[in-house]
Amino acid sequence: MALKDRLTSISDNLIAALLYAGGAAVIASLSAGSAYSQGLPLYLILFWALVTGSLFAFAANYISIILIRHAKDRREAKDKWLHDLAAKHREEIGRYVPILGIEVSLYGNSPTPYAKFVIWYYNASVYTISIDPTPKGSISYGKRRLTQPIELITQYRLDNLKHSFSNFLEFYQWLTKEELDFIVNDPNKHDNYFDLSQLIFTIVGSKPEMGVVPQPLHYDLKHKVKLPR
Repeated sequence: MALKDRLTSISDNLIAALLYAGGAAVIASLSAGSAYSQGLPLYLILFWALVTGSLFAFAANYISIILIRHAKDRREAKDKWLHDLAAKHREEIGRYVPILGIEVSLYGNSPTPYAKFVIWYYNASVYTISIDPTPKGSISYGKRRLTQPIELITQYRLDNLKHSFSNFLEFYQWLTKEELDFIVNDPNKHDNYFDLSQLIFTIVGSKPEMGVVPQPLHYDLKHKVKLPR
C-alpha cells in the first residue's frame, strides 16, 4: 500500500474512533440524565446508559464501515481506470498524439530549392512526450519520391511536451532542380499532394523509465498536403 493510502486509512480510522467514543459518550450521558430525571435507581441508570451507548456505537460503526468501504471502492475504481488508461497510452502513444494540421511552402528561387513543412501536433496522452529530432524515411509528391535530404529547422523545443499542450515541427525538404520543375509545372497540381506517409518522426516518453513504446507520428488521408493556390 502506498504511503498516501496508509495515511488516509489511518486518518479515517482515527476520525471514526473519535466519533464513536464521543457519540457514545454523549448518548450515554443523555440517556443517564433522562433516567436520573425520572428517578430510576442507579443500577438502571447505568444499565440504560450502557445499552444506549453500545447501540449508538454499533450503529455508527456499521454505517462508517459502509461509507469507508464505498469510498475505498471508489478510490480503487478510479486508480484502476487511471492505471488502465496509462497502460493503453504507453503501448499506443501514436494514437494519442494527433496531427492538427500541416502546411507547406515552396521556395524555388533560393540557390538550392526546398519545400518548408510545418506540422502542428497535440499531446492528448497522459504522458510527457518528446519527438526524436532525427527524421527517417522520405516524402513523395504525385507518387514520385523526393530524393534529397530532410533537414529539421524547427525553432520549437521537441522535448517535454506535457499533456494537453500542442507544438510545431518544422523542416526543409531539399529539392533538385528537376524535382522543383516537376512540382511547379505539374499539370495535375490541383489533385496531387505531398505524401508524408513514409516520413517518420518518432514519439518517445520524455524519460526512459516511463516505459512509453516509441511510435511514429501518424499521417492520415485528411492531411493531403497541397501547395497553396
